[in-house]
Amino acid sequence: MGFCRPCFETFPNKRTSRIQINPIQPPGSTRAQASARHILVATEEECLDLKKRIDGGEDFGELAAAHSSCPSGQKGGSLGSFGPGQMVPEFDSAVFGGEVGVVQGPVKTDFGYHLLEVTERTEYTPRRYRQPESLSTVDSGLRFRGLADIC
Repeated sequence: MGFCRPCFETFPNKRTSRIQINPIQPPGSTRAQASARHILVATEEECLDLKKRIDGGEDFGELAAAHSSCPSGQKGGSLGSFGPGQMVPEFDSAVFGGEVGVVQGPVKTDFGYHLLEVTERTEYTPRRYRQPESLSTVDSGLRFRGLADIC
């Protein structure tokens, strides 16, 4: 998905070449993924005011629908699921470095100021390779062939 596709459609002049493409994932590994929602506003003051309202018990999704300048606000600010490098760097580091379920922000990007909440995140799990059952069998085979000293 890229950085909030509706934001790109709304603010086409804000597209940047800073968005990175994820490297190819090794087979058997699980790449990091996150799901988040956000509220995008023009000023830091507005962002801080909305954060106080959320901390006071108001619903994040309702505030996103009423105040976010991103079309994702109509879906409660939901950005869906994405991996590292698919968002602009400031947003990416907040999503993959912050706590799950905690409203973070203001986070400043070229689009404006964001309040964001990571709703779910999975970490990168590298592929697990199976160890040979007996390394001594490999070692004795190399010695037999005279390769042990070379390896």
